[in-house]
Amino acid sequence: MRFMLNKHKDGVNTAAAAQNHRSWARITAPASDSLLLVRIGPISRGLVLVVWTQRDEETTRIISARWANQHEHGLYQVYRNSML
Repeated sequence: MRFMLNKHKDGVNTAAAAQNHRSWARITAPASDSLLLVRIGPISRGLVLVVWTQRDEETTRIISARWANQHEHGLYQVYRNSML
């Protein structure tokens, strides 16, 4: 799989986010007809929110990766508790 990464921002390791984002908690995007996918999950330094889209079968484009805020931490905890 090939990843297209936007410019590194906010100190988030976008490469780590790219490798792990598919197994994370799925968050519904604001517009249901959007091709943007949003997930929250852990990398080595903390919890991140990743927005991505699938360009084709072999290419994933990471649009944004940033540290999760307090509300998003709560959403992730709800997800984790539901997996037990």
